[in-house]
Amino acid sequence: MEQEMKKTEKNRIQWLDVLKGILILCVILSHSYPPELYRRFFTPFFLTMFFFASGYTFSTKSSFSAFLKNKAKRLLIPFFVLGFIRVAMAYVMGGGSLKGRVIGFLLQICCRDDELWFVSCLFVSSLLFYGLIKARDKVGGRWKDALLLGLSFGLMILGALDMCVWKVKCVWQLELACAMVFYMALGYLYRQYEEPIRKKAEKPAVILLLLAAYVALVLVSPGGTDIHAQRFPAPLCFFVLSLVILLPVLYGAKRLAGTGFRKILSFLGANTLFYYAFGGVVRIVFYGVCQRVGIASQWILPVCCMVLSAALLALPAWAVKKYAPWAVGA
Repeated sequence: MEQEMKKTEKNRIQWLDVLKGILILCVILSHSYPPELYRRFFTPFFLTMFFFASGYTFSTKSSFSAFLKNKAKRLLIPFFVLGFIRVAMAYVMGGGSLKGRVIGFLLQICCRDDELWFVSCLFVSSLLFYGLIKARDKVGGRWKDALLLGLSFGLMILGALDMCVWKVKCVWQLELACAMVFYMALGYLYRQYEEPIRKKAEKPAVILLLLAAYVALVLVSPGGTDIHAQRFPAPLCFFVLSLVILLPVLYGAKRLAGTGFRKILSFLGANTLFYYAFGGVVRIVFYGVCQRVGIASQWILPVCCMVLSAALLALPAWAVKKYAPWAVGA
């Protein structure tokens, strides 16, 4: 565990970067037109675990103004810089109304030209979670962590009701942010109790049992879940799956942090914003070439696109991180 928790030269937790590297690969794959069977296996965790990771590193030790300044630097500046680049690229490649695209980007309403929607959702969920922690701290007592979990669960229910029943599309992904706060709470509390959880639950036998349960549930659950589009055919099933797979994904990330894959996955994990913003460029070119030469395989091409995106964007991601770190929140 000591080796797994060792930090990089930039004070980053290695296994957490490995986890983010795995997740961003899933994001790229999800944007590469994979078959529904692929989606069923990674949809329950590939976005929720990003919020879990955010909760794991979450801190409210500073004042709200300092907290807001930090989130603006790490999320808002990249959101606007990379987002307007994405808007311009979408307009050039797809046409339409430039004004409409800009307004859609600024409003961040679900599926209405909401480029970089994940970043705006993460920003709003961070603000909500900050408020929950401050409310918990005011109450205090031995049940404060249970209160935090209860409050975040209540927000998740409100978000889920809006997405599945009321269907009110809020600005800046508010309904989805409410739902994702619960996973931030899980990450935050996991860090508080990581050692006892590791000793009691993060064992091969438990992980194998959870994986077997996850596979069985995935195979019998309905497909069609799309977090961005807020489509949840079976919300309770999705919620259960997201919890069942949590420890196996963490266990896998910690094990991979001690292997030769660490450097590659850590690099991806440390540059998730860049890959999220520009992975689609590689996808468009890749599938355009495949269409011209007559190559078509729904099972192989998405994986090839994922690997190619990870490789081709490595140099520009490194260059931006080195020469314009402010653009990616570094």
